[in-house]
Amino acid sequence: MKTLIIGLKRSGQSAAKFLLKKGHEVIGFDDHIEIDPALDILQKEGLSLIQKPSWKEVDQVILSPGVFPMHPLVQEAKRRKIEVIGEVELALRYLNNSILGITGTNGKTTTTELTTFVLQCAQKKAIALGNIGRPMTSYLEVLDPQEILVVELSSFQLETMTTRGLDGGAIINLFPDHMDRYRDFSEYVQTKCRVQHCLKKDKKLYMTLDGFRKGRKFLSEKDIIFIDELEKKENMNENRAIAYSLCRDFGVSDDVFFEAAKNFIPPKHRLTFVASLKGINFINDSKATNPISTCFAIKNMSSPTLLLAGGLDKNLPFGVWNDFPSDKVKRIIAFGKSAQKIQKEVKEIEVEVVSSLRDATYKAWQYAKKGDTILLSPGCASFDSYKNYEHRGDDFVQIVQDLEEGEKDL
Repeated sequence: MKTLIIGLKRSGQSAAKFLLKKGHEVIGFDDHIEIDPALDILQKEGLSLIQKPSWKEVDQVILSPGVFPMHPLVQEAKRRKIEVIGEVELALRYLNNSILGITGTNGKTTTTELTTFVLQCAQKKAIALGNIGRPMTSYLEVLDPQEILVVELSSFQLETMTTRGLDGGAIINLFPDHMDRYRDFSEYVQTKCRVQHCLKKDKKLYMTLDGFRKGRKFLSEKDIIFIDELEKKENMNENRAIAYSLCRDFGVSDDVFFEAAKNFIPPKHRLTFVASLKGINFINDSKATNPISTCFAIKNMSSPTLLLAGGLDKNLPFGVWNDFPSDKVKRIIAFGKSAQKIQKEVKEIEVEVVSSLRDATYKAWQYAKKGDTILLSPGCASFDSYKNYEHRGDDFVQIVQDLEEGEKDL
């Protein structure tokens, strides 16, 4: 069998490695091939890099989530009636584990990690995979059928999923995102709702009533469990209520859940404390890649805040930031490709445009007073200047460290 992989970053490489070990002939294409030792190793193992495929020899296409479905090679494969699937779908076809699928606009990573952590605290084998950073096909190398797989699913991954392999699912919330990829919010919601169609028979999907209302025409109400009452009863947010529900289905007691949740450390780059310098706190929320996620971050701030925002625009409106309380957000310092758009759309708060995250951080430091918070919560993708949001967050931490060292030298 000959497989073409379109997109040779993390998930594409993982799929190639798995298929080569299965004895498949694998060819790979990427619009932007970078120097990468991992690709060199794969080539030695049999991966062939091509600029144009010979379609007569291709039996299957694996599409990496970062590649747009309208890519010419994808469209040509479909025209030729060649199956196009994603790396997650490929893995599902080889797995017999219990699998939980978690999607939504904001909070996927936190919910995935919390669910995994609680299951582990309950003495159950569990591992987090998927969009969280570890491709599912990489797990096929260490296959343990007794392990529960907690999988973070992006809309990009859900686009190519068809196998009913999930033993539980969740849609945390639904807000506009990735409008540079989807025609409108409805198409984005429809893609997220595909998670229900990947559930095994009679398995449950957890979500809020608000999410259901937004996705009603793409969902069957059968087997949906609404978490709203649980949120009120236990005073939980969406993330915790969904993690609680998924864990309860695997026999985790309330006592174990709440004790574990109390000791859970949230993921890096999500409202993470970086440092306190001269009474000014620095918070890293680089994971906030859409404007609504930034709203969540501001809601959680308890002191006057200087907001560092910007990056690659996803064709989303920033006008929602006009509703930030004036006594909470003192100023927005915008950087990256979307900086001018932020300044144009946000009128109720002063917005200053600078050229880089470093400039934004130093400018905020000049304005900040003791008791203030400098918050990186970009509300945008990172790909105009960084490899990913982790790279951006790590750079922010380094910038703060440089600032700290500079202050020591004064």
